[in-house]
Amino acid sequence: MFVDDEPSILRSIKRIIHKTNINMLMATSGQEALDLFAKHDITMIVSDMKMPNMSGAELLEKVAQLYPETYRVILTGFADLDSIMQAVNHGGIHRYIQKPWDNQDLLLTIKDGLQFTKLKRENHTLQQKLFKQNRALK
Repeated sequence: MFVDDEPSILRSIKRIIHKTNINMLMATSGQEALDLFAKHDITMIVSDMKMPNMSGAELLEKVAQLYPETYRVILTGFADLDSIMQAVNHGGIHRYIQKPWDNQDLLLTIKDGLQFTKLKRENHTLQQKLFKQNRALK
């Protein structure tokens, strides 16, 4: 999922992602993003930092609390170190990307995040299977 209050940014990201087989959702506010989380299984979120009503840091903090397995990335054009540190410390941000971004770096970040979540889910599944097998052996 990509969250930005500027539709032109979302269109730019859509053009980049469109060439891949990645399913994407887009939201123009933090609340819209949370509503989409309630309806979809979302593995990754890339959110703008500066948005009205709910900042990217606040959104990602809520996502970290409600959906802790989600890979979280902050995207910002502002070099406000305090806000970035808040996002990292409270929202458990995995990556930070500066605007304007490099398209290849953005794609690599997205692919890395999706791979990270996939491996985490597979690891959890294998651990559950191992636990069941160990119980059966006892």
